[in-house]
Amino acid sequence: ENTPHQYRQISWAHVDFGFQGPAVYYDFWDCSGDSFNSYDGKGADYNGMYRNERTNRSCPSRRMEAWYQGVIDQKLAKWCIRRLAQAKKAGKDVSALAEELRTLVKEGNSHAADYADLRERLLALSDKCESNSK
Repeated sequence: ENTPHQYRQISWAHVDFGFQGPAVYYDFWDCSGDSFNSYDGKGADYNGMYRNERTNRSCPSRRMEAWYQGVIDQKLAKWCIRRLAQAKKAGKDVSALAEELRTLVKEGNSHAADYADLRERLLALSDKCESNSK
């Protein structure tokens, strides 16, 4: 599958499976295959960017944008993991927050995920993690 949703989901899958790095696609700048060709406009976006005919500007493809948003989600989830570890090391009970994070990550690693909702919930959780790590 190569929908924008899949490009974002892979970052959540990496958190779910404990992989630390971001997903990297080797053919950002190649016109072979389907790379980031999400058919955003006339001429299509055969790479990570395309020219928006209406605004006469370069824009990211929907898939490239989804990939980047997934990387940001992954970084925020990893930040929460570090904060929870700090709080646990300081002797605080963070089991409820850790379970909330696990639930979010499982939901994010799904073909039916609502990433706008998950991002808001992850941001709210990060505030709680920050408060508990102090």
